Amino acid sequence: MISMPLTQPLDWGSNRGPVTRVIGLVLPHPPQRPHLMAFSAFSQALLNPDFCHILADNDQPEVLEAIIKHTLAMPFQGQAER
Repeated sequence: MISMPLTQPLDWGSNRGPVTRVIGLVLPHPPQRPHLMAFSAFSQALLNPDFCHILADNDQPEVLEAIIKHTLAMPFQGQAER
């Protein structure tokens, strides 16, 4: 996982405005279902403008890592209780 703020905002052609942070995640090859579920949860969270603002406005690496890991784990919350 990598999270990198941009020194200059990047016009990505989005109606939400320019990109200010790049987040990169990698999948193992071949990806397993749990990995795809985690990535799907993260990509769905990125559709929420409030979530995007939290990521864009935060510059503390530990906090960003915790937010991203929490979001990736969301599909699996409560499974230990089953």
